[in-house]
This record gives sequence, structure tokens and C-alpha cells, in this order.
Amino acid sequence: MKYATRLLTTVLVSLPLHANSNGVIGGPLVDSLENIDISGSPDGVVLLPSTVHKKITDVFERYTKILADDGTPIHFLVHKGVGNPKIVHARRILEQHLRDVPGSLYGSDKAIVRVNMGMRRATMIFFPDEDAFENGPPAVDDFMDAYEAPMQDLLGDEIILAGSSNYTSNFNPRRDASYEELLHLAHGYGINKGMPALKLAIEQAATNAVNKGWYTPPPGLPKVDIPFEYFAFTMETWYGIWRHDPNNGEYVFSTRAQMEAGDPLIVAILEGFAPKYHVHRATLVPKFAGTFLTEDTAGIEYTYKSRYLTDVEIGGGKNNNVEGNDQPGFLTGNTGDNRLEGRGGPDRIDGNAGTDTAVYRGPRNEYGLYLMDGNVTVDDSQASRDARDHVTTTEWLEFTDQSVATSSLTDAANHYCNSTINSTGVMATINVIGSPAVMHQDLTLLASQMPLYQFGFFLASQTAGFVSGPGGSQGDLCLGGKIARFSKDLGNAGTTGSFSLDVDMMNIPANPAVAIIPGETWHFVAWFRDKNPNPTSNFTGGVLVLFQ
Repeated sequence: MKYATRLLTTVLVSLPLHANSNGVIGGPLVDSLENIDISGSPDGVVLLPSTVHKKITDVFERYTKILADDGTPIHFLVHKGVGNPKIVHARRILEQHLRDVPGSLYGSDKAIVRVNMGMRRATMIFFPDEDAFENGPPAVDDFMDAYEAPMQDLLGDEIILAGSSNYTSNFNPRRDASYEELLHLAHGYGINKGMPALKLAIEQAATNAVNKGWYTPPPGLPKVDIPFEYFAFTMETWYGIWRHDPNNGEYVFSTRAQMEAGDPLIVAILEGFAPKYHVHRATLVPKFAGTFLTEDTAGIEYTYKSRYLTDVEIGGGKNNNVEGNDQPGFLTGNTGDNRLEGRGGPDRIDGNAGTDTAVYRGPRNEYGLYLMDGNVTVDDSQASRDARDHVTTTEWLEFTDQSVATSSLTDAANHYCNSTINSTGVMATINVIGSPAVMHQDLTLLASQMPLYQFGFFLASQTAGFVSGPGGSQGDLCLGGKIARFSKDLGNAGTTGSFSLDVDMMNIPANPAVAIIPGETWHFVAWFRDKNPNPTSNFTGGVLVLFQ
């Protein structure tokens, strides 16, 4: 097979690219992937439908995608020998590469990268191992010769999932190649096509690093590929992936601190494009047993890289635990009994099923506990310790001197009124998220179970009420008295049938605007358009909050 080098630009020049007058890549193979519906799959990975071209289905079994801002797809084609968890992991990493990084030099708006990749139908192809890719049946050659869009491969045995033995081993931890190969795809078909300033900066940094002897390209690497390999290798180093192997022979720096001191050009690029910590979710493999750490811990090599994780989910059903780090994070349990410890930074802790415990590093009397709509805010009064967490579906809060059952707390919210069934066949609901403590200024309203793509807005009052069919609506309004309308914050139910609003508690639009103060009770509903069957409107039920 002629693809042994597996380098992005080498593969690219061998492809029979075809584009229409708008620059959109197309042809019989790639066009057969258009409009594949992945919405019905829990993990977004589906079997390739029978309408897909035979030269694709002769090689690949499954499919997923990422949609660019204009709705064009970035394709993932999956060989039967690569499991769904690895594909979900890879998709999350590409989503991270393509996610905006607010306030950064290059990454504050990556829409041009996403759109360029979608327009070119950039494609990731997944094979289980090198042998399946390079020595596979003739159908693999036929596909590679005929596919009309640019692509990058990633091998299943190079995808290393968090919590696996390859990830946690202290003797021979494996490098997860997903970050590299997925960055190659974004670099070649998004950055190079849409961000000329970033493209030039990477090329200049790579040339500088080679000239200074900091970066030694692999033998035989074409000169045109050096910026790709250098950018990917330095990003891996930036995220701690090479710290266990400082003598790797390619890059002389193995930690972020060394890079900051020795290679400032690439550091400026990485800070200007990538998030400082991972924003993708890492799901621990079901076989993992014990406590997964995300703080740099002496003698435990996997923490060199796990220290940059901020969103960890426990997979499977074992009674496993997670310890967070000093960054804002998300810790999610499984169906077992889990202990979840945020350890600094405001965290969102979701125990999921089982009997779960959120763990804190101080005595009970140094924390404020606030229950609102089933969710607990745990507010540490001491600086630089546990910050303020949001805890849900978790049965116990463990402090250094005692444990508190969340069921023993009094809920500041109450769902006091229902509306009527809308065109979806159910009643729309409203929930409050955050804290009832006014000093936290943390209140989000969420309306759900509404008809798709309909717009609406929230209303509030200090008075409960019940008005049937106001203004010809099919719904019931659960408010009375003077009503504040958040009509300037119009929401759209979109594809999920829901919209939300982060409330400015100091500026409730009651004409004149008022602030919520401790001791007040406020009632909230949402109004939304509907068609049932004729154009009409409806309301969610009502929820009240006693603010503290």
C-alpha cells in the first residue's frame, strides 16, 4: 500500500479532490455521506446506511460527524475493529481543537476553521491498527484512490482512553495519538485555509525551533510536513503527554514550564489558540478500579497528563472515585457508589445513580449549604480551598468532621403550578439552577419540553396566580400581580425543545427594574409560541424561589 508514511500532506496530494464553483468538495463517494442522521444514537455513532457508496461500506462500518457553523459536515468513517468509546473520545478532542477560546489571539473565533473543514468535507478515517490500514484488502486501496475529500487517519490502537492500563501504567504509559492526528486534520484543512497569520506563525516557530536545535524532525519527514509535526508535538507537550519521556529524541522540552522558558514562539501560539486546560470530557474505561487523580502527584506518571483534565466521567458500574484539581471542573459518577472531590475551583458534581458522596476538605461550619430545585450549592468560606460547587444527584456531603445527607436540606424552590399540554403532547417545564443566596448572584432559568424551534421568553413576579388562557393562549399563566417580562432576552427552543437565561438578579425588568433581595419570594414561568394545530402560545408551569 502506498500510504505507509501516514503524513497528512503526503496523503492529501494523492487524493482526487473535486470541488464545485463554491469550493465545496464533492463526488459520488463523499456526496453519499450527506445528511446521515446521527441524532437517534445515544453516543452519536451510527451504522453507515445502505445509501452510502459501496467503496466506503466495503471498508468502513460506522459513522459520526461534527457540523460546522454553516451546517456542513466533518466526517468520521469507522472500521469495524474500532470501538465506539474510542470514536467518541476522538470526536471530543476534535471538538476541543475547534472550540473557540474567548480572549485568545487566534482562537477567539474559530468559525473560519470549522467552515473551511466542513466545506472541504474533511474526513477522519479510523482503522484498528497499522496492518489493517497499510496491508488491508484491495477495497482499502480502492477507497483511498477514489475518495474525493481530504482525509487523515487515526489508528484504534493509538487511541488511549483515560483509566486504561495503557494510560495509567507507570512503567510504559502510552501516548494518545488522537491529539496529534486530529490536530493535523484541523491544521491542514482549517487553519492553513482560513488563518494565514496563524499558519505563518507556526511555520516561523517551527523553523526557529529546528535552527536552534530544539526540534529534530523524524528522519525522512518532508520539509512541508515539519510545521504540522512540530505544532502537534508541542501541543502534546503543552498538555503533559511527553513529560514521562524527556529523552524522546524529537523535542528537547518535555514540560510546559520548560517550553515557557525555552520556546516562547510556540508558547505564544498555543496560548493564542488552545485552551489552557482540556475542555473535552474524559470518560474512564469500565475496567478502571480505584481513585482517578487529576492533580500532579509525585510518583504517579499518568498525572503528568491527567492534571490538565477538567471534565471527568466515571464509566461502567464500579464504585470508583475521582479527585479534581484547582481548576473549574465537571465530575460525573456512574451507576455505582462514587466519591467525588472537586479540590478547588468551582466544580459541578453529578453523582448520577448509586449512593454518592461529594467530599470537602474542611469542617461543616466553614461551608454554606443551599438547596434549590434539587441541586445543592456548597460554598466554602475559606479562600483557596474548595470554592463554590454545584452538586446534583448526590446523597452525601462529607466534611472533615461530619457528613450531611442532602435529603436533610430544605429546598428553596417549589413547583407550585402546572400549565397545559402543548403540541409535543406533554406540559412544558421550568427549572431553576444555581443558588438561592442573593450574594452568589447565580441564577439560571431553564424551560424544557417545548415545541422545537419556537421562540419565547421568561416572566417573573413576586405574586403567584392562575390565569387560564390569557390573550387567547392555550396555556395557563401561573403568575399574578406585577409581572416582569424578560422579552429582550428572547430564547429559541431549537433542536432540544429548551432555552435558558442567566438572570441578572440586580436588574429584574419589572418597569422600573428592581433587584432581588434576601427574604423575597419570586415566581417564574416561561411563555412560548406553539402551533397546535393553529398558531397559538403556551406556558411552562410555575416555580417559586425563596431567596436568602
